[in-house]
Parts: sequence; C-alpha cells; structure tokens
Amino acid sequence: FLSGEAFVFRGGGWSEISIGDVIKEQDRIKVVDNSFCELQFGQFGIVAVESNTIVDIASVYSAAGESKVDLDILGGTLLCKVNKLIGDDVFEVRAQSTVIGVRGTHFLVASDGNTIIVAVSEGTVEFFSVDESFEKIMVPAKTEVTFVPSERTAAEVQSISDENAAVLSKIEARSFMSLEAQNLVPILIRTDPADAEILINGTTEGYGKVFAVYSDG
Repeated sequence: FLSGEAFVFRGGGWSEISIGDVIKEQDRIKVVDNSFCELQFGQFGIVAVESNTIVDIASVYSAAGESKVDLDILGGTLLCKVNKLIGDDVFEVRAQSTVIGVRGTHFLVASDGNTIIVAVSEGTVEFFSVDESFEKIMVPAKTEVTFVPSERTAAEVQSISDENAAVLSKIEARSFMSLEAQNLVPILIRTDPADAEILINGTTEGYGKVFAVYSDG
C-alpha cells in the first residue's frame, strides 16, 4: 500500500518505490511529507512507514521457524503489526541506542531525535537500551513509554494517549495478503485537486495518490 511518494536508497542512489517492489536487506526507505507506505514481510509482519520517516532495513530473511526482521528508524514513525513469533523468529526495531523486541503485537515507534516513544495497542513489547543505561521495560497493551536519549532515562509506563491509540488503529485494520495469490489487482487512484482526501470503505487512506493491491472480489 502506498500513498504519496516513497523512495529506496540502493546502489548509491535513490529511486521511487512502486507497489510490488521487493525490499532488500541494507535498503534505506524514505517516506516524504503527506505520504506513507506499507511493507509486508511475508506472513510475519506488516510495517506502515509514516510521513517524514527514514528507516534502514538492517536485516530481513525468512525461513521456517527462523525468520528475522531488524529495522533501524533514523527518524519519524513506524506502525508495526507482528504475528505471534515461533521458534527462533525475531522482529526488532532499533531507535538510536534502544531496541524494541516483540513476540507478536501491534505497536508504534516514534523518534524525533529528542525523544523516543513506544506505544502498544495489543500484546507486549520489550524496550531496552543497548548500553544498559536503563533496565529492560515491559510495555503491555494499552500503554506507552517515553525515552529521552540525552538524559539516558525512561519515564514510567503510562496509559496510551488518545492520539497514539488513534494512529495505531490504522495498522490494526490491516490484514496480511497472500503474496502467492494469483488474483491480486493493482489499483491506482489520483485526485484533482492533487491534495484531495482519498477514502476507501470510509477510511482515509491518503491524499492525492494511492497505489494499492487488493484481492479480486
């Protein structure tokens, strides 16, 4: 799913992302203002890269009982929907010197250089520092925590804000699509004027341009 413009840095240059592109290890993804895109890692996890976000794909591979996704957010917001992991599966998001590890959950990570916010709507997230500047924090459903890198301290876990709960509702509504299905239909919607809101099934999906793939019927 893609609304607006998103780019991938690979081989020394930036190129625009299109629906169906394969994202590879060591790629850097950039989503510009008033845009967002979704990345699906098999039946393992869905990640919505929000506007004004840059994220590195540090590791990504898939094998039975040993899949791994390791993302490094350089700035912006990621919304993640991760199925229950099995075996040696790993799904982690890094933000500066911190790591967010999950075993199956819906959560967001927002980083603006001054603070890191981890909010969880379903499941539980492990939040810890690489340099052990604070003890590992368990962030359960319906809560959030804020970390200030310059102070090397994390605030107490508190109830999730209405704003973050509303943002997370977007990823909760997403479903995993079979990437092997033969009945997938690409749909491109453009508006005039170019900044008009696009609603699909009553939900705002973007502004100006939306490019998505749906199952036929």
